[in-house]
Amino acid sequence: IRDYKVTGVQTCALPILQAKFKSTGGVQYKSVGVCFDQVDPANFVGVYLSVSGKVQLFHRENGQDTYPEAGMAVLKVEQGRDYALQVAVVGRQVNVWVDDALLIAYQLPKERPTQGRVGLWTYDASAEFSQFRLARLPASTPLVAKVGENAQPRSEEHTSELQSPCNLVC
Repeated sequence: IRDYKVTGVQTCALPILQAKFKSTGGVQYKSVGVCFDQVDPANFVGVYLSVSGKVQLFHRENGQDTYPEAGMAVLKVEQGRDYALQVAVVGRQVNVWVDDALLIAYQLPKERPTQGRVGLWTYDASAEFSQFRLARLPASTPLVAKVGENAQPRSEEHTSELQSPCNLVC
């Protein structure tokens, strides 16, 4: 059994990933999130919420995890409460919203892979996912480089659904 459980779909062009979920159990960290640019289980970028009190973006490269300080925000996370997580990616720029609040603006340290997968995952947790959606952002939608700049979470009116082969595979 692996620590991280990842299931996914082809990323196509991953501009925005939206998930609604709640942590339903676990022992200590109760971390629940999503990943993108997954080349294989040892190489991907993840974003998760943890009851330890944060939302965190991390990189897994060759099986080694890196947790950049610039990719973390303090957030009170409660077990059993529903959260809406949105991750928008344009080039190397990543913006992360939780419940419509922009909490992370981060630039990936290197170019993204040309192909990959997205997925749902838990670490030391069980979770219920009530929504998982991939969508395109209009080309004119800029992401911000710093939290505090004017950025709005992407609602359905600002996005369009991705077409096949980007269907969720469970």
